[in-house]
Amino acid sequence: MRLRGIGLSRAGAGTFMMAGFFLCILAQASVISVQPGESIQAAIDAASPGDIIEVQTGIYNESINVTQRLVIRGMPLDGKRPIIDACGRNHTVTILADGTRLEGLILQGADGWMMSGIDIQSQKNQILYNLVRGNGIGIHLASSNNTIAFNDVYDNYLGGIILFSSTGNNLTGNEVDENNQVGIQLISSNNNYLTYNNASENLGQGIKLFRSQGNTVEGNLLITNDYGIVLSEASENIVRNNTAINNDYGIYPYLSHSNEILNNTAYKNDYAIYLWDSSMNIIRRNDLSKNDGSGITLFYSHDNLFDDNNADDNKQYGIHLIASDNNNINNNRFCNMPVGSGVYLEDSLGNNLTGNLANDNSDYGILLINSSKNLLRQNILHRNPKGLELSDSCKDNVLFKNLISLQDSGILIQDAYNTTLLDNDINRISGQGIYINFSSKNMLSGNEIGNCKQGIAILKTQDNNLSRNTVHDCGQGIFIAASTDNILEKNQAFRNNEGIKLERSANNRLAFNNATENDHGITLLTTQENQLINNIARNRDVGIGLYNSLQSNISGNVMSNCRQGIRLENSSLNVLFQNNFSENNEGLFLDEGVYPQESSKNRIFMNSFSNNANDIHSFISSNIWSSGENLSYRYHGKSFRNHLGNYWSDSRKSDSNGDGISDHPHSIGLDEDDYPLMDAIDQYELE
Repeated sequence: MRLRGIGLSRAGAGTFMMAGFFLCILAQASVISVQPGESIQAAIDAASPGDIIEVQTGIYNESINVTQRLVIRGMPLDGKRPIIDACGRNHTVTILADGTRLEGLILQGADGWMMSGIDIQSQKNQILYNLVRGNGIGIHLASSNNTIAFNDVYDNYLGGIILFSSTGNNLTGNEVDENNQVGIQLISSNNNYLTYNNASENLGQGIKLFRSQGNTVEGNLLITNDYGIVLSEASENIVRNNTAINNDYGIYPYLSHSNEILNNTAYKNDYAIYLWDSSMNIIRRNDLSKNDGSGITLFYSHDNLFDDNNADDNKQYGIHLIASDNNNINNNRFCNMPVGSGVYLEDSLGNNLTGNLANDNSDYGILLINSSKNLLRQNILHRNPKGLELSDSCKDNVLFKNLISLQDSGILIQDAYNTTLLDNDINRISGQGIYINFSSKNMLSGNEIGNCKQGIAILKTQDNNLSRNTVHDCGQGIFIAASTDNILEKNQAFRNNEGIKLERSANNRLAFNNATENDHGITLLTTQENQLINNIARNRDVGIGLYNSLQSNISGNVMSNCRQGIRLENSSLNVLFQNNFSENNEGLFLDEGVYPQESSKNRIFMNSFSNNANDIHSFISSNIWSSGENLSYRYHGKSFRNHLGNYWSDSRKSDSNGDGISDHPHSIGLDEDDYPLMDAIDQYELE
């Protein structure tokens, strides 16, 4: 089925004005009528430049050569136009003279290899309202500044309209369909205008530009071709306001550079826009939705700009990058993929994805596989099962100020390295807000994570840095398991069930974190050799809890308004130094008098216990309650060297020598603090 006359109204006005002007010039020309059985070529040979040859309805079995400026016009009768049939001998019409006008004819029978229904070798001609069919090539131009308008060109073997080394031509309003190879093709042709043509149902390409530049392809309709519009080794062309429907590929730049693809509509294609080894193209404000595959696909393509495109409702991906680098993908829509993901990058480097919307996809909002040095900034991801994933050796990516919510998982980093997560907003996640697995040297800073099962979960990783993150209203705020050498500094964890939890982990550093209003502030389970330094823990149950944990340094922390400030359960060889316990029900919990809760062989010194209901809860544990060696310190302006114990606000105190150490030991269950301090620890300056 061929479609006729769709969307051509704007193209017609300029052509009709040219036609009127042309007729005024020829107003005094002679009119020669050719009847069936007469020779059109003979009339041409007998005419003078500017004459009008009127071809009456009938069949003319000949090939004609136009060697002087003429108007050759078909005169229809009862809706039938005259037919010129070359019968396989040569081109049906060859135009050799400039300024020729050919209109209203049926041109056929030039069916030999490279024969044409119309072969134009001169300039400034007008080819109007002809039907060109059944030829090797419908219309062939090897010249410039011609107007090819409102012709019906179909069923030609090598192509409908082909331009070779031609410039400045205007192809407008033509119906170019059901051709075997291509509808309209430009070969090494520059600065031509292809506007409002219908190039549909061709077995190859609707419109193809090969090694051509500076052309404008605008307002064309391309339906059910293998390829709608192809740019092959083409540069600096403008492709805008076209409609591509039900093609294998809607718009296909191949080895093409610096083209502008603007305001096109492509739907029900396998692929809306597919770039193959193409660069520096601008793809902007296109509607690339509702295709059977992907809205945008890049293969080995780099340095392109994609801006403000709509690639919603595609069955596979909104945009898919394969081995494609340094592209800018900004302010696009990649939503409602019924099978795949909004954004998918594989083996791609250095791309910038900013301000995109990837919502309601069936798989991922954004997925990166083995892709590195990409910047993902200010993207919005809602209601995908999985928000954003980096995996399979992704390196050096930056995720900045993305908004991710209402997903099963927020951000997943797996087998990825040196990722930076900065100032992202992640909330209302049924699983993990941020999940890092088998990854190292990642940096998380300034992120806000709320209302998740786990805010940040780190598993089997090392050398990650978490700083200034805020995690709230989660089951577990920050959870670290089977991980080493991670740094957590200046994070806020509040209104969680567990603020910060380490499990089966070693050599991690937790410093200057604020864990408040949680049920449990900071928890260490089956860990060793971790550092908890200068953290604040104000929680409903346990401020800091160590369970089956060894050899950790717990110093400078503040525990207040907790049921238990610090709880040690079956934990030994830890150092508790310069911590402040105040306003707790129990300052330091060591055991309930039941094995294996016993926590012994810990060194506990220079801590302050003040205004707790019970400073220590201990029955069977035995610990060291002083420095164990002489320390140099200053107290009330004087220097001393001595063992130092802890400060007990409710202890009996006297200091005969003024060294800041009470003359009376302080009893602690089975133990004693032999060197209790007279004042709070901030009065002692260690030298």
